[in-house]
Amino acid sequence: MAKLKIQGCSDSSFGSVNSTFDASINPEQVQITRGISYNNEDNGTNTAGNSPKFNGYEDDQVSFDLYFDGTGIATNDKKEDVAARIRKLHKTVYDYVGGSHRPNYTKLSWGSFTFNCTLKSISTTYTLFKRDGTPLRAKVSLSFIGFINPAKRESQAFKQSPDMTHVKTVRIGDTLPLMCKDIYGEIDYFQQVAKINGLVNFRNLEVGSRLYFPPLAK
Repeated sequence: MAKLKIQGCSDSSFGSVNSTFDASINPEQVQITRGISYNNEDNGTNTAGNSPKFNGYEDDQVSFDLYFDGTGIATNDKKEDVAARIRKLHKTVYDYVGGSHRPNYTKLSWGSFTFNCTLKSISTTYTLFKRDGTPLRAKVSLSFIGFINPAKRESQAFKQSPDMTHVKTVRIGDTLPLMCKDIYGEIDYFQQVAKINGLVNFRNLEVGSRLYFPPLAK
């Protein structure tokens, strides 16, 4: 039976693999979440009576639980070192990588399912221990958010009409003027975009936050 594979990659092209983690026990279920963003016709200044206006699609999210068993009962007598396996999982998806100055980009593969992403959250629950405190069983809950490398994202943005509202996630190195240039073809709109998004200081964008880029009159 094919096992879920998690690859930690050094760059956003997902071509160079730093670390690989193969699940011993496949997830019982995988949740895929897709979202749509809306705002009001007047950008929120007078919401009474206005119908929601389509802004765009949000990044897909995938979440699932992985189980670890050091007793051998759930893994056909193949006893895992639970702590070591969880450390390897952390190395693949969570730990800071000095060369790229961030955690790994992540690629999930299971059968025909593949998903390029970055880790959103990881939570570990230990459920059984040896007498000396060594963990024997654990559940790790993982959540990932889809990722498109900046070059591909820029290419997709230019394939879409600038007359449509875009929703962009702020990533490391992004600036509001450059994001405006990607959407509108020039940087002159950054003050309008800052006002629409309620940004007090547009020079300090919060990584991971979402910004709205509606159609703007030239």
